Amino acid sequence: MKLRLTKITLFEYIAVALVLLTSGTCVWYHELTPAIACFVYLIFAIYYRIHHPIGPLIGFTSLYLFLSYIFILISFCFHPLLADNQALGFIFQSLGSYLILSNISYRAFIRKYLKLVFLMCVYAIPIYFLIEYEVSPFPIIERGPFWSCMGFTVGWYSGLFHRFAGFYHEPGACQIILNLALILYINDIRSWNLSKSEKLELLVILTGVILTKSTGAYLTLLVILLCCFIDKIKSRLFLPVFVVMSLCIYGIWISDVVQDKLYKENGDSVSLMMRQADNLAMLRMTLEEPWTGWGLGSADHLKRSDAVGNISNSNGILYMTSSVGIPWFILFVFFLLMGIYGLGFRNISLLFVLLAFLMLESNERFIECPVSYILLFLSRKENFKSKLL
Repeated sequence: MKLRLTKITLFEYIAVALVLLTSGTCVWYHELTPAIACFVYLIFAIYYRIHHPIGPLIGFTSLYLFLSYIFILISFCFHPLLADNQALGFIFQSLGSYLILSNISYRAFIRKYLKLVFLMCVYAIPIYFLIEYEVSPFPIIERGPFWSCMGFTVGWYSGLFHRFAGFYHEPGACQIILNLALILYINDIRSWNLSKSEKLELLVILTGVILTKSTGAYLTLLVILLCCFIDKIKSRLFLPVFVVMSLCIYGIWISDVVQDKLYKENGDSVSLMMRQADNLAMLRMTLEEPWTGWGLGSADHLKRSDAVGNISNSNGILYMTSSVGIPWFILFVFFLLMGIYGLGFRNISLLFVLLAFLMLESNERFIECPVSYILLFLSRKENFKSKLL
């Protein structure tokens, strides 16, 4: 029995590791090329479902996949010429994520997710500090547009990040991975139902979020903290919690990350202006084609983006609405709310988690990555029995 449990645990660790690796890591997703990484992910997900079934194959959340694919097909009918394989990547990653996330218990997933993200931080944070203080004995290697050191991404063609990016292509992507770990543990933090190891792991991950030096990461973290401690308003701890939260808000506001992005004419402010230009351009594209979009990965979407000034598709939500239309967004938010509710969030905490997740997805074009389906497809199956053949 013990051996069987070990096999199941290892199998689940591989599944969670692939969810993380296929979500834009340079060491896997970009080294293999996105096409191969997505194909391997889907093949493993099918194998995982066959050998690790929990519950029925077709559940309620599979309706999201079916309707999303219908919207993509309708959009394709109006914009048939493709510029790349993004639609195929979306299908591979979403289907693979459904097969994995709907066949693993909630507690098993979040525990393994936390552990793996913690290990990434433990490995990468020391390398980050060695490079920042210019005492690293390890060489920096250029691979395509990315610069890496011992597998840890440290910059790209424009120079070093001087920000924590983990194994991901930039700090903004890494902070999504880190903040999602905190979101998954909100209920445990609120009840302080944490083991010593979980407290340490969350603290290290929180350090990683701070080191990303991302404005979006800090604002999302603030929403997460509000969600964690909102219940303290009615308790005797209200005053100290209020003081701590006020100091956190003030610290975030006066931080160099926020101030430089808002007021200084440097690379950070340029990044902010480019993102705002992208947002306005994709919003315009959405309003021009509200029902069908311009096509996911289509030549028409690429041409229209160039025409209106959308350079980097930096907002995942607006990228999808400009690609497949507003009906997809309504569908996405509906199933996202159902998924968050199914994870045990209620009332104001449900709205906080929804806001935090939408903020994460609006900070990067990450909407098709496996981690973006966690709140959609994961559910609390604490009492389901898994079977490893």
